Amino acid sequence: MSNPSNPGLSPTGGLPIPDFMNAEPVGDGIVPPPAAIPDELDFSIKQSSVSGLNSGTRFDEGAYWYPLREVHFALSDNTVLDHYQGHYYHGEYTSALDESPPSDPEKLQLQDGEYIVGYRAYLENEVLVGVRIWTNKQHKDIGKVHGPTGLGEDPEAFFVPENHEVINFFGYTNDKNQINGLGVSYIRRSDSGDGEIDEAPRGLPDPKLTTFLSETFLDASTQQAWSNNDMAAIVAKRDKASQQLTPLLEKIEKEGEKAWQKVTAGGQEFYVAKSGQNLIWSYVTQKPGQAGTTDATISIGQYCYDTNTLNVSGYRWTGIPDKNQSEIKKIALAFVYMLKPLISDGIQWGLKFAEGKLKEYLAKAAAAGLVAIVSASLASTAGLAIGGIVASLIVAGALKLFKKIIKKYKLVLNVYNFDHKHDWDTINHYSDNSQVTYGEWQNKTIPKFKPIDKSVLPPNFNPDRPFINVVTCLAMTFDNKSVLKGGVGEGVLMGRADKGAGLALGYVVRAWKNNELGLEPINGNPTSFDIKQWYNKKGTVIKRLTQEVKLGTLTIAGSTPKLSGEDNGGYFFDVSIGLPPSVTI
Repeated sequence: MSNPSNPGLSPTGGLPIPDFMNAEPVGDGIVPPPAAIPDELDFSIKQSSVSGLNSGTRFDEGAYWYPLREVHFALSDNTVLDHYQGHYYHGEYTSALDESPPSDPEKLQLQDGEYIVGYRAYLENEVLVGVRIWTNKQHKDIGKVHGPTGLGEDPEAFFVPENHEVINFFGYTNDKNQINGLGVSYIRRSDSGDGEIDEAPRGLPDPKLTTFLSETFLDASTQQAWSNNDMAAIVAKRDKASQQLTPLLEKIEKEGEKAWQKVTAGGQEFYVAKSGQNLIWSYVTQKPGQAGTTDATISIGQYCYDTNTLNVSGYRWTGIPDKNQSEIKKIALAFVYMLKPLISDGIQWGLKFAEGKLKEYLAKAAAAGLVAIVSASLASTAGLAIGGIVASLIVAGALKLFKKIIKKYKLVLNVYNFDHKHDWDTINHYSDNSQVTYGEWQNKTIPKFKPIDKSVLPPNFNPDRPFINVVTCLAMTFDNKSVLKGGVGEGVLMGRADKGAGLALGYVVRAWKNNELGLEPINGNPTSFDIKQWYNKKGTVIKRLTQEVKLGTLTIAGSTPKLSGEDNGGYFFDVSIGLPPSVTI
């Protein structure tokens, strides 16, 4: 393995690259810093100054969840603002400022194509007595207000720049829970440049960007542990890998692209961040698509050497016009840049925010042609789903690192599909004071148990202990909608792809009691199964560490590491649909 000629210019990770990567640095291995981008591709969140006082208890939640659907304000004794709550398009809403929020607040409900563009708050005697809100179509007055009502006419009001929208209100409350300061967060609209994009040449398929779920690669000993349903060994191995990968995540969060190296293997270039022999990679491969297009697979992998643990997630981008083919290799660089903020606060990213950030980081990787097709590529999903990558980061220890989380509980349901004959799908879910932590609830398909797929691995990747099979994991992460209610629970209904069988699973985190879990096999078509009724039926979800049920020839097993208190940053419920075959070690 060769060393760079000038070690002083090496990335902070240094060299050598672990032997099992069979890779060499490209030149000095240094990853270029993000390129400057024009304002129209800046999708960072910005904030106005505070109108009123900059003191008291701060509230600031929801910006990552945009777009807003409605905002609520209320006045105590009809004179002082003491309530705010933002409600978002996919069902999330911000925490109430008081233990007893009003039942009839003033509401601004946003219609299709409507968004907030400005506001003015009115301060008297160090408290706010009113607020005026402008949208692109109207204005709404709450409380005591005055001044010009025309859009952009009031010099005392704040208006966002052109092609931007307000995505939350933040501010301060005094010791009486009265609002004494108010500001707004705003962002460039993700579709602001779409009108300038050239249409795809006639006859080409529409581009499509879809996520693939987190894939856990199994060596013989790990598969045997799953075969034995030895969850203690599996969780211990996962926790050890998480502990060893956490310093690498911290390094990426702190140093960004400086934590990475550009390497080559098998004639292909990709990016690696390492700590000792532990790795995270960003790798893109491509192949011919339909006539005139190219398909790309984007692979983000985390590997712990001591435990031989490998998790891979990413995206498949089909229908990329051949005129953009030269930019495809830059997608890996875009994700190098993007992983730093993903580690910091990606667990909160909604679909639209993530879409904007992908455009921004593709632009910073000098892939302007790909930026132009992002919105069209995500038309069917209304934004970029980052659940697969976040799930892999959680396995690697990121749940302990995510910042700005003011919720009390983080519930992670991991469903592993060991059924080698069938895919499994989510059908429905029931929320018990729960909301999807990132994005929105979307039904997903968990592919069946299969041999390893080398297309998502860098060329020549050859660990000492070979992997033999891959199990796909659907990791569903929730937090509590209301902090005041305490606890969080979730019921999920799943069905076999042929609708011949199904499964109900539930888990609840109690604020002052032990947690509870439950599994229910469903023989026959599960589509009409009432998940809400099942979840709330006494005796369905009860206090226990493990449960095992039979569904035909499948053993379905569920377990939680502990019944009270967090484990590795959250509350985990691991469910395996089937058990893999035994392996001779």
